[in-house]
Amino acid sequence: MNFADLNLPKGFTLNVLKDEQFEIRHSNFMRESKFVFFFLGLWLSLWTVGCIFLLNAYINGEPMDDGSPMPFWFVLVFWIPEVIVLGILIFMIPRKHYYRFDEGMLYAESKRLIFGNDVELRRSSIGSVVIRPGQVIVKSDTVPFILFKHRDRKKCRWLGGIISNWSRSELIFEN
Repeated sequence: MNFADLNLPKGFTLNVLKDEQFEIRHSNFMRESKFVFFFLGLWLSLWTVGCIFLLNAYINGEPMDDGSPMPFWFVLVFWIPEVIVLGILIFMIPRKHYYRFDEGMLYAESKRLIFGNDVELRRSSIGSVVIRPGQVIVKSDTVPFILFKHRDRKKCRWLGGIISNWSRSELIFEN
């Protein structure tokens, strides 16, 4: 494969190991989302401190300002947004993709925090590479695998083309 002709899209890095061995890495953490991630993280940290104090006051039976006991729904009103923003932050954590192309095997790994999945495919088992809007799907002898998801269709086409060239398989575009 001629690596000099590869025009790497933003977010991808290429590392050539040997003649037929190379690896591609991708991280989808955009510069614009760092500010949002930082803001929500700071907001959530301060909100968490307030929620802990509120829960402590509820457990110790401290009264409200008017002297009535603190209702449990009042505590939930503050904890529910906490859980929602935490879910948003976890979803925003970037997913990292790693593809290693050896002489006869493709190792693909996708990871977010400690959660991830990995796939090993023999070159000879890849029948076709399908590019759908936002997805790169590799159809092998056994089952199809979604190897890459991204809203940028150009990145999907680029990676699908690399996999198709490497595996010498058909490249199919679907709408």
